[in-house]
Amino acid sequence: MNWFTRYRKLRERGILGMNRRNAECILDHNPRVGYPFVDAKLKMRDLCRAIGVPTPDVLRRVYRVVRDADGLVDPNELAEAVGGEHDPRVLVGMLEQAGLWSRGYDTGRAMRIELLQPAEGAGDVVDRMLARYATAAAARVEQIVSFADDARCRHRQVLEHFGEELDGPCGACDVCAPRATTRVAGPVVTDLPDDPARTIVDAVAGLTWPLGRRSLVALLRGSVKAPPTARRSRAFGALGAASDAQVGRWVRSLEATGALVERTTPDGFVVLHANVDAQLPRLGTPATTPGDASLAAELRAWRTRRAREDAVPAYVVLHDATLDELAARRPRSQGELAAVKGLGPTKVERYGDELLALLATA
Repeated sequence: MNWFTRYRKLRERGILGMNRRNAECILDHNPRVGYPFVDAKLKMRDLCRAIGVPTPDVLRRVYRVVRDADGLVDPNELAEAVGGEHDPRVLVGMLEQAGLWSRGYDTGRAMRIELLQPAEGAGDVVDRMLARYATAAAARVEQIVSFADDARCRHRQVLEHFGEELDGPCGACDVCAPRATTRVAGPVVTDLPDDPARTIVDAVAGLTWPLGRRSLVALLRGSVKAPPTARRSRAFGALGAASDAQVGRWVRSLEATGALVERTTPDGFVVLHANVDAQLPRLGTPATTPGDASLAAELRAWRTRRAREDAVPAYVVLHDATLDELAARRPRSQGELAAVKGLGPTKVERYGDELLALLATA
């Protein structure tokens, strides 16, 4: 009996083609409202996005990154994988609450994470947890809006929230004693400079008190998260037109080229110092025009070969968007590679030499 004969006999007995048979039987007779669980998930996704709570898709990406990291996870790479919208340590903590892994003692900046065998119904646990987060966030927003819109004494409202009372108006809040206020203007967002690398190095060199990576990014972005001393810098908000993730990549690129040097203070704080004599990499915004199509094809062929060698899916090596960015920008050094979205320190170390060799011969 050949393969086709076996297939035909199995199909005649209803063993093959089961999905098609079920679809023909079910889909025509079940309206869309017959899928409440799917609808609930779609509503949950939209609610999470509106409130600022991580969506299930974001948590899935977090899980894949941690699973492929073999126990040590770089927070910066994790932040890049989820688009830089959420604190990576918060995301890891959420999935730890769901019982998908356990945190150990960190190794330097890297998070040590041990994967656990997912319990039955782990997906439902995550959905319920997100529902609680979204509900609590929505309630907080509603409380804040109600507090602002209420025409009663602010102090009275706060005391009522804690179960106490206030006799008469306080005479001090904006409702009881309104007065003109002056709004403090934030930094004016200007266009990005032609040479972001020089802007960053000069900003670090001009600091009275050195900063760590996060504080430096906050300074360059003009964020209120920057330390008070940093807000007096002339470079405050100089890169306000770029995203946090993009400025973070530029800082790591300068570290890779030696233009920024990491040092540890006697108190144990890790700060960055400028090496003004170092050769600066070319930095810029993501390319808006497509690169060489033949080079992009060569990069995809390289990714396929590397994925087979490493026995991993192609997307684990590099995403399509990263390959397109490489083809458009053609980085020439490890530092310029580090400025490309999707190429964190680990991937630059792992694939950097091969990529630079390929780009140099293209």
